[in-house]
Amino acid sequence: MKASGAEKMTNPSSRDLEKEPEYTPAVRWGWIHMLATWLALCLLLVWPTWLWRAFGPPTGSDPLHWLQGGLIYYSAIFVGAACVLLRGAWRIARSGQTPYPGEWLFARRRIRRGWFAYAVAACNAFGGVWLLVAVVAFWLDIQAPALFFGIGTYVPDPPAGC
Repeated sequence: MKASGAEKMTNPSSRDLEKEPEYTPAVRWGWIHMLATWLALCLLLVWPTWLWRAFGPPTGSDPLHWLQGGLIYYSAIFVGAACVLLRGAWRIARSGQTPYPGEWLFARRRIRRGWFAYAVAACNAFGGVWLLVAVVAFWLDIQAPALFFGIGTYVPDPPAGC
């Protein structure tokens, strides 16, 4: 005997109202991606230190040039991280789900939509903007005398007799 539609609607349970959670497809080589990502990050962060120890400043040259190169290098890393965060925020907000379609994942994850996805997008956007503001503030702090007062940043000569 078939139940009528009215009988089904009289006692709905919360289980009928909730949808089954969706998951991303299985990740086959996630551990290799994770290992490659961590190795690349460590190499990017440690590489200037190796260069400094291996070669150091050439004799008779100004060591500040090496320092300025390191500042530019690490600032570029922070700007790159901010761009990655802002790109992820844009894709999450556009697709309305996290993880966004095509995102590299290390393991299988639950797909979340709605307010949770937009909250993750907002956190990513906040982090990206914060990193960009930090880099700009850092560079303005270093270059403010040269920009606003027309003087360069320099290290004074040691006093005579030292």
